[in-house]
Amino acid sequence: MRTTSLRGRLLKSLLVPILVGIVFVGAASCYSTYHEAAEIYDAEQVHFAKVLHTLAQQIDKAQIVDIAGEKRRNAYEKYITFRVWKNDDLFLQSDNVHDFGPVTQSEGFADRMIGDVRWRFYVERRGDVTVEVAEENEVRLDLVRHILAGVFLPQLIIIPVIAIIIGFGISRGLQPVERLSQLVRLRNINQLEPISTYGTARELRPMVDAINDLMGRVNDAMRIEKNFTNYAAHEMRTPIAALKTQAQVILRTQDANKQKQLAADLLMTIDRTQRIIEQLLTYARVQHQQVALSAVDLRALVLDEVRHVVPRAMEKQVTIDADALADCTLPVQEDLLRLALSNVLDNAVKYIGHAGRIMVELTPEGEGARIAVRDDGPGVSPEERVHLFDPFYRVTGNKAPGAGLGLAIVKWACDLQHIQISIESGLEGRGLGTLFHIPAP
Repeated sequence: MRTTSLRGRLLKSLLVPILVGIVFVGAASCYSTYHEAAEIYDAEQVHFAKVLHTLAQQIDKAQIVDIAGEKRRNAYEKYITFRVWKNDDLFLQSDNVHDFGPVTQSEGFADRMIGDVRWRFYVERRGDVTVEVAEENEVRLDLVRHILAGVFLPQLIIIPVIAIIIGFGISRGLQPVERLSQLVRLRNINQLEPISTYGTARELRPMVDAINDLMGRVNDAMRIEKNFTNYAAHEMRTPIAALKTQAQVILRTQDANKQKQLAADLLMTIDRTQRIIEQLLTYARVQHQQVALSAVDLRALVLDEVRHVVPRAMEKQVTIDADALADCTLPVQEDLLRLALSNVLDNAVKYIGHAGRIMVELTPEGEGARIAVRDDGPGVSPEERVHLFDPFYRVTGNKAPGAGLGLAIVKWACDLQHIQISIESGLEGRGLGTLFHIPAP
């Protein structure tokens, strides 16, 4: 793809209109100058004809009178001629009359071609006197050319000067852009602090603000990436070490029953490791998820997710009440909402005590809906609730397996589809309640 020069575009944007304007002004000037010159010369012909008419009436001679005399070095004299008739007889004529033939019949102005030359004639008839004044059209064009040359020849010198001045001004004007690009180019890859706008041209402020906003988002992404890598490495180090230790113990154990028990423990550690890996991968995927909303039957979705968690709940004799589910269909991203609801239900079963109780509700909320998952487990203190959605955050004293990513994944999944999520107390003032506020379409 061919790159374009901003300096070249600015030069074109400024010089082309100037040149077009000069051409337009030149064309208008040509028309206006010729029109005005024609009116002046026509007026002179009329005035000259009137003078000749008056002169002819005062002269009473029968022969033709030639107006002769000393030749003058006047470039325009040869272009003008006249003839005067009395009683249809040629009475007076200039010495430069060409073969004009008979008098022009039409009175007033008329254009005639005599040979290869165009002449402008003016004829005036009063009484027995007819005056014919002719002027070669070239005299008018010659005057127009001289006038326009005097006007436009200096401009041919001015145009290059203007181009140089504009080019110099553009180069000076682009210096702040070049300094800004140099400043960004010389920055270290890890130097993501905002660029100072002090002394920045007003027109460059939006660009600097956009660059600062981009660097801020890149900095946040790198921070999240770094935290994710650090926490993931920390979380994976413990189960991997446990797997290695358990495998070594199994290899050294000779008792078959003991080996069987150790293998069962190993499988539990593998399950925990698998769960951590799944959460890490899900967290990384949700951050870059593309959202396309579609109408979903929320009641069917909630029931389906409840059914998936029932087997784990039965192992702890946990009761799940999902009777308060209203019929509701709203535009959501089904996979993300399933992911969020699945994590909340899984946490509720994981952290609730033996023979606990979980209530799931789906109720209308204005034109939207609300999904609530409440339990009667140990709950979380109000001070720690504000951190529940932070990545890798673990509640103090929590010894259940996990990476601390479950609710962070829930928060990301909800934010992507503009679902508000809140934490409150659970059943009968105990436990924990998680509420999804799904907006209207």
